[in-house]
Amino acid sequence: MATQSVTIMGGGNTGFATAARLTFKGFEVTLFELPEFASAIEPILESKTIQLDGVLETGPAKMHGVTSDVKEALDTSDLVLLIVPAYAHRAFAEACAPHLRAEHTVVLMPGTFGSLEWAQILKSHDVSGVTLAEVDTAPYVCRKTSP
Repeated sequence: MATQSVTIMGGGNTGFATAARLTFKGFEVTLFELPEFASAIEPILESKTIQLDGVLETGPAKMHGVTSDVKEALDTSDLVLLIVPAYAHRAFAEACAPHLRAEHTVVLMPGTFGSLEWAQILKSHDVSGVTLAEVDTAPYVCRKTSP
């Protein structure tokens, strides 16, 4: 069976935790952050490793990729998990729109109806066929203590 790949967008607490957890579960994970917030992923750019210390798992999780290049991030997977606060949805949608393909599925975590904003932005960029989904809340309560 082929390895499932996923792109995690957002270099905050929950983005890191989700990226590490999915890596432990066998996913090939690429972690992306917008260039203006690239300092959030800078500590792991070289090693591509997140140290996870938690109840479910503990240990180093090696990412497939860590980048602030949106095209590179979207080219690695058709499944995108956007794990940022609602106020950041627009910035990510604007950055992603020119690089999205009909094969992409974008899941907003948490959504807070951000998929409506994404749909408007994709339409304004003449992007069609992208599947948008959202969940009610983030999957983990967590915080970064170190990379």
